[in-house]
Amino acid sequence: MSSSFSLPNVTAIVMWSNLYRSALVFTNGLLFFSLITFADYTVISLACYTALFVLLFCVVWTKVMALLGRSTESLNIDVAKPLLPEGDAEAFCAFVVSVVNQGNRWFKEALTLRDVKTTGAVVMGLYLCGWFASFISGFGLLFLAFLFAFTFPRFYVGHKAQVDATCGQFLSLALEKAQLTLDKARGVFGRASNLTSDSKKTE
Repeated sequence: MSSSFSLPNVTAIVMWSNLYRSALVFTNGLLFFSLITFADYTVISLACYTALFVLLFCVVWTKVMALLGRSTESLNIDVAKPLLPEGDAEAFCAFVVSVVNQGNRWFKEALTLRDVKTTGAVVMGLYLCGWFASFISGFGLLFLAFLFAFTFPRFYVGHKAQVDATCGQFLSLALEKAQLTLDKARGVFGRASNLTSDSKKTE
């Protein structure tokens, strides 16, 4: 219990480096989502009950070990050690900031219509996200993200070439469709502007 939450530890868990630890975390995650979905628990109440269970377990374990005359050092709880070390927190915040800035940069580039590929990718991404979100709730999306974290990284490592080739084909097709759509839109707006200018000249 002395190991802290850090990005390398999370990576090891989702990559199934330790089969038993990853299976334990994955099973508890499925139980967490199942209780919220089917047993009408809320996230806050379930988190409080989980913390209460851990607390009671530690208290009972300590008392039982004391009655048996055994040491309780197996718990090995470091009270002073933070849950998330400051270095990892700064790295995580920097990563989040870089992702937000990159998304903002892509969106601004899409607004300027300078790069057709960027505009097409942003348009297709927003459309697909909006379409997908209409079929699923925010909590369901969180559950899918949980499943994705425990399945896709491991699958990608084993099938990197095939995944890259398939994603490249879909991206090329999406960009081609986006290019056609933008060309049609430019043609429509061009004809509309020409008709407007001709009408003004006639008047």
